[in-house]
Amino acid sequence: MKKSLTITLAVLTLGALSVALWYTTTNKTEESASNTQETTAEADVTQTSDITSSTETEAVSVLKLEPSNIASIEVTVGSNTLNYLYDGENWTLEGFEDYALDQSGLNYKSKVMLDIDATRSIKDANLAEYGLDAPSKKATYHLKDGSTVGISLGNLSLDQMSVYAMLDNDPTTVYVVNSMVYNCMIGDINSYRTKELENYESASIHDIIISGSEFDHITLALSPEQNGYSTTYNLSTDDFENVLANTYSTEQLKAALPKFTVNNFVADDVTDLSTYGLDNPRLHLTVNYYDPNSTTSDTPSSDNTFNIIGQADYIWGNTLENGEIAFMKVGDSSVYSMDATFLTGLKETASPFFLVSKYIAMPNINKVTAIDVTFDDASYHMTVDEANQKYSLDDKEMEKDLFKKLYRNICGLTAEIELDEKSTDSTAVATITYTLSDGSTLSATLTPSTNNQYYQTYLNDVLLVGVTKTQLVNLKDTLKAAKAGEEFKDIY
Repeated sequence: MKKSLTITLAVLTLGALSVALWYTTTNKTEESASNTQETTAEADVTQTSDITSSTETEAVSVLKLEPSNIASIEVTVGSNTLNYLYDGENWTLEGFEDYALDQSGLNYKSKVMLDIDATRSIKDANLAEYGLDAPSKKATYHLKDGSTVGISLGNLSLDQMSVYAMLDNDPTTVYVVNSMVYNCMIGDINSYRTKELENYESASIHDIIISGSEFDHITLALSPEQNGYSTTYNLSTDDFENVLANTYSTEQLKAALPKFTVNNFVADDVTDLSTYGLDNPRLHLTVNYYDPNSTTSDTPSSDNTFNIIGQADYIWGNTLENGEIAFMKVGDSSVYSMDATFLTGLKETASPFFLVSKYIAMPNINKVTAIDVTFDDASYHMTVDEANQKYSLDDKEMEKDLFKKLYRNICGLTAEIELDEKSTDSTAVATITYTLSDGSTLSATLTPSTNNQYYQTYLNDVLLVGVTKTQLVNLKDTLKAAKAGEEFKDIY
């Protein structure tokens, strides 16, 4: 019995030892495998990272300076150098005080350059591995006590999140700092320059003046007489003055005006404008804009006092190699470039024929006392009494609504094209004459044209235009029907 018990205990003990041995062996194998995986992972990190030094320390403050202690910061990037100066409130750039700069961006970037931390440092580093043997950017801080501090930047990390930096007084240590420092260390003045040169609302335009080698000379200015429904402008050219412009066409011209925004900065301190074709500009555009809130009513009128708050005065010259057009502000010395495609739309809208009202003659009916329409084979006489209450056609009284319908058909005659060639045939095909309440007259005479689809006449006595023969036929039929007391269409 004792012998059997002894044997049983021995077997159990042996089994326990076997389990313990198995557990220990397995655990060590897993630890070994785990260690091997960690080593492999570290090796992979080393291979995929451009940090190869094995000597690293904890995060440190690389640079921390107060702006009040700075005399200047000299930043060099390639061949460009900028000197940052602090005036007690804002940062400025030496030599560029008169330039339109992004002040908030300048202040922010300067602040970043004064407070630089590193996530880690690398001792006894091989500078070439981090691009610090030939730094991409360098900043030298000139302190008011006469001392200097210098920091150089090398390569960006593979993930572009960090940049490698080195202090002048410790050339054996490489610091890994946030790439924001790299982005904020600017040596090119153009990176700070404001690209939006002018900013105004279309509704605040007081007048537009256009000229140039490729444009007619026109002026579009707020009309002293407003209709109360929309803002109206008067058009003036070298041939006529203060002719009412078509409101819809005016809005199209406004929409075609270029934005005064820079695509690229071409050159500064330019004295020879001919280099960029600006001595004889293709386009000279001046826009004066006012404060609508300064007027005495919601709609500008002759009684308003316009508070002109700004002027955009620019010229455009040659097309550059990059396909953009050179331009500059008049009186300035900097040349910029922008997309040239706006010229097409501007040429289409900035023409006298496009802008003027196309009506051959259309006075306000309230100012009309008589209308005479004469064709080669018939004539018609219409009258309105002084009270604008009685209407007649060839001395036969007409109802008010019928008269106004007939009036619309007469004054609705419009020019459809601008004619390049004038016909020498002066035979009058039709003449329309309005007699106004002040005794003056407004008339239009249509004669044969060199284009057999049109009759020719003049808009504002200067623009030779064509009126389709169909329009005149319809008018003759309308007047004939009205005189006979028959129904007639309201053509317009």
